[in-house]
Formats: sequence, structure tokens, C-alpha cells
Amino acid sequence: MASYETARDDVLVNGYAVSMDGREWRRDNLEALERLIDKYRTLAANSSGSNIFDRARVGVPYRS
Repeated sequence: MASYETARDDVLVNGYAVSMDGREWRRDNLEALERLIDKYRTLAANSSGSNIFDRARVGVPYRS
């Protein structure tokens, strides 16, 4: 995910077109890159190793 965030930053700050995983990211398709980053953030947040219901049942707070 960090490499996607770096690609986004390069496009936003420097105006670069960045090629990654067979795709080219530019300002005009940056929204698709943002959706991809959000998807990976969600997957990472949900893969903490325990089920959300287990954490709720035993009173363990969410860990990031």
C-alpha cells in the first residue's frame, strides 16, 4: 500500500505520471488510485488477526 501512496504523492506534488503494476497513474485517473488505496486500508484494518465479534465479546478495543 505504501507504494501506491507514494505514487499518489508523486502525481499530486510533482505532476509525474507513474507506472505501477501495469497501470499508469496520472491526475486524470487519480480517483481510481485513491479507491485502490482505500481498499487496501480496509483490508489491512480488517486483518488484525481476530474477528470483530471476538473483540467486542471480550471487550478488547480495536487496535490499528
